[in-house]
Amino acid sequence: MKPRCSRSLPHVPCPRVVANGVVGRREWMIQTRAPGANLMTAWPHLDRAERERAVPFAGAGAARGSRHAACATPCREPPWRTAALRPGGDLSVALRVHPGRYRQLVDFCVERSVAAPALLRAAADFIEARLGAFADDREVLTHGDLTFTNVIWDGEQARLVDFETSGAAPLDRS
Repeated sequence: MKPRCSRSLPHVPCPRVVANGVVGRREWMIQTRAPGANLMTAWPHLDRAERERAVPFAGAGAARGSRHAACATPCREPPWRTAALRPGGDLSVALRVHPGRYRQLVDFCVERSVAAPALLRAAADFIEARLGAFADDREVLTHGDLTFTNVIWDGEQARLVDFETSGAAPLDRS
């Protein structure tokens, strides 16, 4: 998790950042250790009641972060997504972008012949007809990779880890 984001989200259950820095073009970070086990690893050993407790906790942690974190100020987009959206960038890694960027993504697909042009035009028309539904989307901090492998479960609380792909995005793109 980007340290500035983590300091601004004390209500999100996750390990705290102890130190961070940059070496060359690489960022590094040290976090406290979260008690428990990766939920994906723990899952086969949980009985039904434990599973029913763990899943809502995991979702609630993510929802608390998303509902309360207007992300524009403390968080920045991951450098790889910023680079992907620049002219000439590799849009195949432009994950969780606002639907308003669809034209850029369709043009990218046309340039690389990833699908039949008629299919891409049909997809563009489909999105264009529905783009108004996204007009009020507010960008919030989203995890970006919310899977059981990125949840630590200690039997009582779920903690979110691996915020490498976190960033500003509409809430439904967590």
